[in-house]
Amino acid sequence: MRKPLSFIAVVALLQACATSPSPPGPRPPDLTPIDTTESYVHEPSHALVPAEYGGFRRVGLYRRGPDGQRLTASFAGGSPQCLVAITLFLDPAEESGRVDKSFTRAKGEVMHAYPSAVLDHEDSRTDPVGRRAYFTVEDKRMEVGVVQTSKGWDVKHRAVSPAQCAEQARDSLNRFFIGWQR
Repeated sequence: MRKPLSFIAVVALLQACATSPSPPGPRPPDLTPIDTTESYVHEPSHALVPAEYGGFRRVGLYRRGPDGQRLTASFAGGSPQCLVAITLFLDPAEESGRVDKSFTRAKGEVMHAYPSAVLDHEDSRTDPVGRRAYFTVEDKRMEVGVVQTSKGWDVKHRAVSPAQCAEQARDSLNRFFIGWQR
C-alpha cells in the first residue's frame, strides 16, 4: 500500500502562492467543495492535506476542473496583528522537471487579477523545480510560487499579508513553508 505524499511536505519545498479573502460570489461550475474538517488525501496525487499545519488552519478545500483531479486548499494563520492567507493549487505538472510555464502563468494571473501589482523580485531554488516571486499590491505583500513534486504534480501557492508587517508575515510563512529560505 502506498503512503500518502504529505501535501505539506511538498509545500515545504515550495515558494509561495496565496489569495486574499474575496467577497462571496458564484462558484465556477467546475469547483466542488470538499466537506471535511479532517485531514484529506487527494487520491490522484496521494497528497495529504492536513486540517492544521505550521500555525495555519485550513479554511477551504475544493476539487477543480471538469474531471475533479485538481485541488485547491486555503489556509489562514499568523497573528491577529498580521493575518496571512495561503492558497495552494495542486495540478498535474505542465512540464516534467521544470516549472517555468506554471510559474509564468501564476505571475500572469496576479498581474491580471491585480493590475496595480508591482513585481518586487523573483528567486529560484538551486534545482529547476522551484521558483517564487514577490509583489506589492497596494497595501499588501503577495508571494507567488511553484514547486514540482517528484510524482509529476505542480504545487502553486499564493500568500498574502499586510505590507506593514512583512517581517512578521515572513516568520509565519517560514513555519508553513519549512525549508525554503526567505
